[in-house]
Amino acid sequence: MKHIKILAALLALSCLPLATYAAHTMSNRQAKALMAAAFRHTDPSALSRLIKAARAGDPVAENWLGAYYDANEVGSKAAYWYRKAAEQGVARKKTNLWNTPAVKEQAGGPLKLFGVDLKGITRDRLEPVLTKAGLTPHNGHVGAKWRFDEYDVNGRLKGASELAVGYTSDNRFAFAEYTFPSVMDPAQVRRIIDMVKTKYGPPSSVNGPYGLGSVTAYWNVGRGMRVEVKRDWPDTTTYLDLIDIKAYAAMKRSMAEQKAKQKAGRAKEQNNAF
Repeated sequence: MKHIKILAALLALSCLPLATYAAHTMSNRQAKALMAAAFRHTDPSALSRLIKAARAGDPVAENWLGAYYDANEVGSKAAYWYRKAAEQGVARKKTNLWNTPAVKEQAGGPLKLFGVDLKGITRDRLEPVLTKAGLTPHNGHVGAKWRFDEYDVNGRLKGASELAVGYTSDNRFAFAEYTFPSVMDPAQVRRIIDMVKTKYGPPSSVNGPYGLGSVTAYWNVGRGMRVEVKRDWPDTTTYLDLIDIKAYAAMKRSMAEQKAKQKAGRAKEQNNAF
């Protein structure tokens, strides 16, 4: 009879929702620390430990794993883990990413160019800032008739020759790109990455070998903004980009649409010619 009662109790437990007995083995503080370490690459095991806890059903770990993917702009994975946490009663906090001191340190506040916050800034506000900073138009390639403004850097950033600034169709900032020309200097990309690290800390991701081939490093700095350092190959010229991710995507869509219209127009002209 005793065994039957035990069996019945176990059966009843198995019918309870997962949230009532999911393992809560990780504190919010622990999960936040792992997320920060994974984000800044300061602990090689941090991400795997966070994933392991989340897969085991720890809702706090699920929430902070969602924050990790959120920080790295992996929206589908972020949504999945946020949803898993919410199913167990741990609601996503809008500020959870920025509650982590280590992430705040990497973000370093708003992404700025010559002291001006780039988020949402318009062309008419940014142009005078760049002129005041000592940059000069490259071959007159500045103004509303251009999709990109091009400036000579004039020594304002060591090693850089030009700065290109791109805007959306409604003249909102999309990206700024410094060019660091070089020939047969594979070490240059590392020097520029190290320079960016002094301000933003270790990159969120680095892909490619420094000594040979293409290299890309990026820093997600919050508010939908990103810093990238990239090098193609065999040209060792390196580029430093400051990007508003959504505005940049909108700019690219607009350019693709414009290109398609131009192509259709040329085809129509050809058809009319015979």
